[in-house]
Amino acid sequence: MIPKEFKNTYKLQQELNQLLEQEEIAILKTENPELANQLEANESIKETYLSQPERQFKKQIKDSFSKEYKEQNNIKEYFLGCSHAIYTDTYDSRLKAFKSNYTDAKEHNFIYDELERLTHFEPPSYIDSKLLKSISYSIESNKDFLIGKLENLGFTVTFSKNDDGLETLIMKTNHKDLSIQKTVNSTLKWEAEITHLVELGMALISSKSVNIGKGNSKLSENKFYELLGGFFNIEKLYHEKLKRDIRNRVKDDTVFIPLLDEALKKDIQNWLK
Repeated sequence: MIPKEFKNTYKLQQELNQLLEQEEIAILKTENPELANQLEANESIKETYLSQPERQFKKQIKDSFSKEYKEQNNIKEYFLGCSHAIYTDTYDSRLKAFKSNYTDAKEHNFIYDELERLTHFEPPSYIDSKLLKSISYSIESNKDFLIGKLENLGFTVTFSKNDDGLETLIMKTNHKDLSIQKTVNSTLKWEAEITHLVELGMALISSKSVNIGKGNSKLSENKFYELLGGFFNIEKLYHEKLKRDIRNRVKDDTVFIPLLDEALKKDIQNWLK
């Protein structure tokens, strides 16, 4: 998720998404023309970006994100993930704007919205690691600030985090009981190559281990990969492109499946010892 205030970074991310979607559609046109025609976007991607590979786009996004993060902090403008000083300085003005936009809204409504956004905010994983850590510290400080505000309003606030990092925030008064919980998939990260995940998906489909196909009780292949990617917090799993890459392999038909087989056998052998 890119803060909307990072205009150039957001634009680059959108263009990367469009580029990958265009590649998806190009592949689908050869494998499933009817579906490709249904999915094809109305707006074409800018020609200047068509030849740039995904890796170059991600480098541009990383550099742009760092630059705009510094710029926004320097001018002391609010953005999602901003420093604690900026967050507290802009709190009252943003609360006033919120109440102006929503008739009968109370301060606890604003705080709830803010906490929900902070809880679910995750910048792209390919952003600078030190910057990601800095943003995470800012988010924690801003959450603590908001929890203090809620307690001053008469709410009893309980915050917990389980062993997997799943957060639950419960806010209670005599009249209200609110809670925010991170979805389970937000704590799971796919640590291997993204291509490996698609290879696993292809194996599950080919072996008929999942209900992919026609009929009310079966998933479409696109929906399956959407769910598979979402389970590991991958915003968009461009499976058609990666499936093509897997099928075009020269040296090995599969790479990840043998690794799984070897790792499992080793684990079983170690357990038996």
